[in-house]
Amino acid sequence: MRKVKQTKPSETLGGANGRTIALVPGDIATEQDLMKLMLLMFHEPEIAVEYFSLYSEPFVPPLKAAIDRGDMFLLKSENHYYKDHRENRTYVFVSPLMPETKTFPKWKRELVEKSPTFVKSTLSLSDRKKKEFAVWLEIETADLTRKAQQVAEFTYDIFLSYSNKDRAVASVIGDKLQEVKARVFTAPQSGIAGAAFTEALKRSLLGSHEMWIILSPNSLKSEWVPALLGAAWVLGKKLVFLLHCCDAPQIPTKLRDLRCVDVSRVEELIKERVNPIEAR
Repeated sequence: MRKVKQTKPSETLGGANGRTIALVPGDIATEQDLMKLMLLMFHEPEIAVEYFSLYSEPFVPPLKAAIDRGDMFLLKSENHYYKDHRENRTYVFVSPLMPETKTFPKWKRELVEKSPTFVKSTLSLSDRKKKEFAVWLEIETADLTRKAQQVAEFTYDIFLSYSNKDRAVASVIGDKLQEVKARVFTAPQSGIAGAAFTEALKRSLLGSHEMWIILSPNSLKSEWVPALLGAAWVLGKKLVFLLHCCDAPQIPTKLRDLRCVDVSRVEELIKERVNPIEAR
């Protein structure tokens, strides 16, 4: 017999050596619940995360979306689990080859006869999501207070990031920004070397009012688009995607709710965004 006792994700990320966390659909009802879980899995990778749902019941939407976009992996699924009502939220595995002998516990036989079947799904955080969280963590722990004091006012209006293959488009946009005296920091994604942002990039992003990312078939292949997205989120930066040779269906679902502007309309965007920045 294998028993799994449920423990909800903690509000704070404490120690969890050898701990197994068992979840039910109500524990991951919102995107906020999912984010807490993924952060816990990132900070404490030794924790085993198991999700219990009724047989043939689909994953709750936040979890399904995380698996579909590659934030989490389903390592394995196991059937023949039953809810043990004698203990609070505990699940018991009972083999389908249940023996007919008198020594077989009566309570287990009753579980099989009277209780619905549950499936245990073992979950894992993807390497890509771990890398994204690592970037967030590095920026968070980079003594932002000290740097913010050094940057009494924004050094740049726009932090412009682009794939090196889109350099010509970025150059045109940079020129248009400079024509209206906007201060621009250009950051080709190929220049974001190694496993972390360079100190210069961190300071420049911190000192920029907004981040603009040229989204193209080239940049969509880059692992640094989600990293830059995470950095903008951590630092509270306004974010705009400039679409270049990129149709709506090509845009990842999680980016479609953000501000997206076709590069052909960049002059309208500059009039809208840069003048208010200068006014401040």
